[in-house]
Amino acid sequence: QGTSRVQVIVSVLGEAFILGVLGLLVAIFLGLAFQLITLSFMTSEGFPPQSFVLPLAIIQNVILYALGITLIGALYPAWKAGRIRIVEALRYT
Repeated sequence: QGTSRVQVIVSVLGEAFILGVLGLLVAIFLGLAFQLITLSFMTSEGFPPQSFVLPLAIIQNVILYALGITLIGALYPAWKAGRIRIVEALRYT
């Protein structure tokens, strides 16, 4: 009841940011694991051995884009949550 609109907006954006970071970490680790699995499978099937590449520049760009898109995607729900009255929000839950 005592939170301001800005506090509600920051809270929603913070939650979206944390979910974005967790999803990003899972995606990066799974992507690297699948790369390692694919390379080992290719070697066992007779392809020439390939080296495991950790593309740091690409990972850095993916982190920046993913977090930016996460925050942009959360702006409208945060703004909408900041505008609704607490009595109306509790009525529909």
